[in-house]
Amino acid sequence: MDEATGERKRFSSKILAPWCRKSPKVGEALPLLYLHGLSSGDFVAAMEQLLGSAAELSPATITRLTKQWQDDHTAFQARDLSESDYVYVWADGVHPKVRLGQVHSCALVLMGVRTDGSKELTHRSRRGAARVDRALGGCAA
Repeated sequence: MDEATGERKRFSSKILAPWCRKSPKVGEALPLLYLHGLSSGDFVAAMEQLLGSAAELSPATITRLTKQWQDDHTAFQARDLSESDYVYVWADGVHPKVRLGQVHSCALVLMGVRTDGSKELTHRSRRGAARVDRALGGCAA
């Protein structure tokens, strides 16, 4: 609502991309909100702004989802790649716009290409930018 004119204004999220708001899988947008630093309690208000009061996300639901994301990440990091047939693997340091409490954060990413040409994320870890540069051994251009 525009306080000066009293007219309704269209809400435009500065955090969520338009495809996240329109997707029937709004749950896919929740990790993005989490990355942007929303606390469990803030999720409820944010989702009500996006979906109306019918958005039934309690702080307990957000806590449960956060635990699930952490479990998914742990399983991803621990999976067995010994039977994977990669013909090419490359490493890169990705600098997200999200600061995550650091001056410069960087994610070390390893991508593998299979014999059929499909690409797969094989590893991801968050590190400081200097640590990623050391891990890449000066290979980055």
